[in-house]
Amino acid sequence: MSRHWSWEDRLRGAAALGVLCAASLAAGAESEFLEPCVGLEVVAAKAPVRLAGVVVAEVERGRRFGVKEHRDGAYQIQVFSGRTLRHGWIDAKDVRALSDGDVDLALEALRIAKEMNPAVDVAAYGKRIDALAARVTKSAGKSASPQARFAAISRVLFREERLRYRRSAHALDGILDQKQGNCLGLSVLYLAVSRELKMPLCGVSVPKHAFVRYDDGTRHYNIEPSMGGILVSDAFLRQRYHTRGGKPPKLLSHLELTGLALSQAANELALADELERAHRLFARASELAPRNGETYHNWGTCLLRMKKFALAADMYLRSVQCDPTNTGSRYSYAVALSNLGQHGSACRQFERVVKDDPRSAEAWYNWGITLLRMRRVTEADAKFGRAIALKPQYRPIVEKMRAQVRGGDFDNRTWGPTLPR
Repeated sequence: MSRHWSWEDRLRGAAALGVLCAASLAAGAESEFLEPCVGLEVVAAKAPVRLAGVVVAEVERGRRFGVKEHRDGAYQIQVFSGRTLRHGWIDAKDVRALSDGDVDLALEALRIAKEMNPAVDVAAYGKRIDALAARVTKSAGKSASPQARFAAISRVLFREERLRYRRSAHALDGILDQKQGNCLGLSVLYLAVSRELKMPLCGVSVPKHAFVRYDDGTRHYNIEPSMGGILVSDAFLRQRYHTRGGKPPKLLSHLELTGLALSQAANELALADELERAHRLFARASELAPRNGETYHNWGTCLLRMKKFALAADMYLRSVQCDPTNTGSRYSYAVALSNLGQHGSACRQFERVVKDDPRSAEAWYNWGITLLRMRRVTEADAKFGRAIALKPQYRPIVEKMRAQVRGGDFDNRTWGPTLPR
């Protein structure tokens, strides 16, 4: 007979898994994590951003940026000019470094929610988060141990408030109202309600996932808000999320978390065909979280749909640079290059994609189209053959293209390339 599992049953099961994972964590060696990106706020009335001695942008007081690099009294940042994403150097005297205490994560998340839905009352939702934080502090009492404090947070959020994981729910107002949130949204809320406990917590990102980490220099714990706040080991995370090429997880400052939340909101707008609004949010997200390859990938797809092929190619290249093992971004970069008429460069990228993922029918197919435009018919036929073997529904399309080529048409725009996956 099947059994209905209550939320309490699930929480007890999650706690049991957490005990096992926490024991594994305590016994194992600490994995390498990339340090958080330094955040900056402009304090000068107007600060120049220079590249090779040339001013490429001016930024106003109050604007915030994530740092790409720091050297010789200057910070490298990137600024969207309205036409392109430029990187350059800003003098240290024109900015101040931001700590996580300088970034009100809950307020920033609620501002993003209001941007998505102007009816959101930021002050009212802020009071609800403050009330949750007060309950967490009361529940923790005078407990000094991190585990007891984690338990207090989980007790309030996941037992009393009955918050659950839902992949598509990310806006903070919706998480509070519907009691459901995705991994990033739940991680943001976890950090927001724990702020009065003054624990060394930060967000962490791995491909397609986010969680929370505690590290006091001696002990470290990974906390999974999407799994009821259980503690999990580094080994568990590696196995579950299949970090590509041994790429280490990234610790996230509150400013970077804000950038990731902006990026998610932008992607929601793009999926709803609000491309111009999405374009603006992606630009802001990239300034705050310059290491997030997913932002560039999704921004590139938005730009490709807007027919901004050159800027799309730039974004896909940035995504590949963030993670060279990401075949999806490399494939999309190749598609954008093909749309720009840079067929030779596109072919080199398609070749790399099928080397890493030989079962990508789309890559073989679009490589064939690109070769046709270069009038390399025999090579194109070989690529089409591989595509059809993997995806037989390509056969009638390819036969039609072959007939058009026999008639001398090597540049029929109905062929594609297809949009990125």
